[in-house]
Amino acid sequence: MLTWLWVPFEFLAEVEGRQDDPVQLEVLGDGQVVAGWRCGGVPQVAQYDPVAATDTDDFPEKPKKLAENPTRLLTALHDAMQTTDPESYRYALSCIQLRGTDGDMAATDGRQLLIQNGFEFPWQDDVLIPRTKVFGRKDLAGIESVAIGKTDDWVIVRAGPWSFYLKIEKDKMFPDGYAGGAHRFRCTCVRGVFSLAIGLKH
Repeated sequence: MLTWLWVPFEFLAEVEGRQDDPVQLEVLGDGQVVAGWRCGGVPQVAQYDPVAATDTDDFPEKPKKLAENPTRLLTALHDAMQTTDPESYRYALSCIQLRGTDGDMAATDGRQLLIQNGFEFPWQDDVLIPRTKVFGRKDLAGIESVAIGKTDDWVIVRAGPWSFYLKIEKDKMFPDGYAGGAHRFRCTCVRGVFSLAIGLKH
């Protein structure tokens, strides 16, 4: 009989180690999950609050179309996530924006703005996805195929054998400074050299 155990996605990053040591999981009486493992011979323990189980039959649907992208999309996503402000309650500074019309990716923490382009997103609107650390994982470094797609509620990033479902933040608003505001920034790469163009709206 197959039994499902639900833990936060951050569990994968926290138990990551340099060696293939086993991770032991224990479910306490109150539903909390305790993970135990060794890192450099030192015992490690992490405890997680109960996570509401999800019906696996209701797992998000697959996108009808996936657009192949260069593998640098993963690095770009990681860099963009690091530019956000996870503690901001004003605008969607904890999210990054993916613009389907021009293949731009934008992120800001309210003090700095990072825009990366040259990607293909198979949709026409602008979508916001939440900050996550998953794209900085070392085991994604050797991925050779990357694609991205979207459903009504999810952005799906396929990296090799992995598929990451990121919930679209429909009720949040990205700052207007990028989307047609006073300034326009564009970063391009020609023969390995990056350049930044800044357009001022008069």
